[in-house]
Order: sequence, then structure tokens, then C-alpha cells
Amino acid sequence: MESTKYTCKHGTTNLLNSKNYHSWKNVLTIYLRSENALQIVLGNEQPPPGNSTFHVRQSYQKRFGSALSMLYSSCEQSLRDVIDELPDQDPAQIWELLNRRCNTAASTSSRFATRRVFVLTTMKEGTSVADYISTLKGLQRQLAGTEQAISDIDLVTHLLATLTETFNTFVDITTQQMDVNGVNGRPTIESITSRLIEHENSLTTRNAKVGATTNSAGTLTSGNGLAAGVHRRGGHGGRGGNRGWKPYPNQGNAESNLKCYYCLKEGHRERDCSLKQNAADYRKERQSQWSATAATAQFTVRHAYVHECDLGCTEEHGL
Repeated sequence: MESTKYTCKHGTTNLLNSKNYHSWKNVLTIYLRSENALQIVLGNEQPPPGNSTFHVRQSYQKRFGSALSMLYSSCEQSLRDVIDELPDQDPAQIWELLNRRCNTAASTSSRFATRRVFVLTTMKEGTSVADYISTLKGLQRQLAGTEQAISDIDLVTHLLATLTETFNTFVDITTQQMDVNGVNGRPTIESITSRLIEHENSLTTRNAKVGATTNSAGTLTSGNGLAAGVHRRGGHGGRGGNRGWKPYPNQGNAESNLKCYYCLKEGHRERDCSLKQNAADYRKERQSQWSATAATAQFTVRHAYVHECDLGCTEEHGL
């Protein structure tokens, strides 16, 4: 089987194809800079004049060859075939060729399409937080530096609005903290990522310990008699089967021993939790806002695409 990886002394990355241009470009930029060959690839460094010293000419030829080898070897075979057709095997020409063929953000319609994918992307059940955030940041990188660029606050807002229901408690608490702290207290994507991964790990650990599952609010629903509030002695069945069990010691006032597994505070049940009730209202409002944003994005993309098609036809017919 043909390898899908490119390996050099600087590391390993996936071969360039039609779907990973931006991640490939970021990695190759580092590799080329390590070889002091990036400026050759960008077309900013020209061959030294003929009267240069032997060492200057030799250094350039060595870096030129390294850049050419890296670009060619890090592409899939279909792209190598295209490179083979170039009249001159020049790194700067190859770099530009790969940009034209593989950069999906090169045209207005492609950028709007990428933005639309971002707006409509939601987290699927079974997907890890790290993988989902990586997907969103990949789309952000594709549009970086364009008119359709995705800001960090847009990324955080979309992330919080499209997580699975398992993270509802985390989202509710985070968004309420954002409301209290204002603009200056908005979390960064790095801090959100770290907290989400920590939250995901704590849920996994807690569920593994108690054998419980999580409901749509991310709270425990079963496991080892968590909500029973009693422990048993004996095990009588049938009539009088409730003999042999006692409340937990020092239960005293029942209200003081209650614990909410939504906000994790004592003194009330989950069904009476005011934070949960407020969160449910906030979640409905947030979902309606997200739906409206998605609908607007679809209309914007469709309008831009039609406008570009009309403009192309006008230019073609000289109108």
C-alpha cells in the first residue's frame, strides 16, 4: 500500500491532497524555514550572480535542492504527476501551482462554502472534545486572512452553542460567567479547550467509578444507589421487606442532607434547582439564536454564489 505520510529529518506529516492544504502548508513552512529555504520557495531569494563565491553558489544550490525535494516528496502521486509537467522544476513555481490547485479558500465562492460548513458544523455523539475543536480550528485556519475570517470569539461562541447535550451544565455555567464578567472576562479558545477536556475527563472518571450514565444535562442518572439516600441491612423480601434497612446515620433534617447533582450544591433536589431552570430557558434562547444565524449564513452563501455566477457571465459576454 502506498504511504500517506511524508517523513524527513524535521518530522512527519500527511501527504498533500485536495483536503489538507492548510495543515500541509503550515508544516512545510516550518520544514522549509529549518532548511533556510523558505525565501527561495516564496520567490524572495534569487540565484546568486555568476561572480559570487563558490561557497555562496553551493549554499544556494543545496537549499534549492532541499526545497524542491520537500515539495515534490510531500505530495500525493496525482500532484506529483502535475509537477512533472512543469517546464522548469522551480520550487517557487511548484509552491504557487499547489496553492492554485489545492487551496480551497482561493475563490470567493469557496470561502463562502467553507464558512457555511463552519456555521452548520455540530458536535456528534461519540466525538471527543479535542477532535471537534480541532475540526473547527481547521476551518478557521482555512479562512484566516480573508474577508470571511472566523474570529476567536466567533469560534468560542459557535463551540459552546454546538456541543452535545452532555456538556449542557458546562455551557450554562460558562455562559453565565461570561455575562457576569462582561467583555473583558471572555474566555479564550485555549482556556475553553483546556476546561472542556478536563470536564470530559472528569465525567468519564466519575461514570467509571459509580457505573452511572449521564442524561442530557450531563448529570448522573443511575449507579450504586446514588439517589436512594439509604443503605440496607439484611435483605428481607415479601411482606415486611422494608425491615432491616435504616436511613443514613445522623440523617436528621432530610432537607439538609439533600444534594443536587446538577449544581452539586446541598439543600435541594435537582428537580427544584433554580440554576437548572434558568439554564433550560437560556439554552432554548441560545438554540433559537443559533438557528437564526445558520439560516442567515445559508442565505448569504447562496446570494454570494449567485452574484459571483452573474458576474462571471457578465464578464464572459462582455456586458
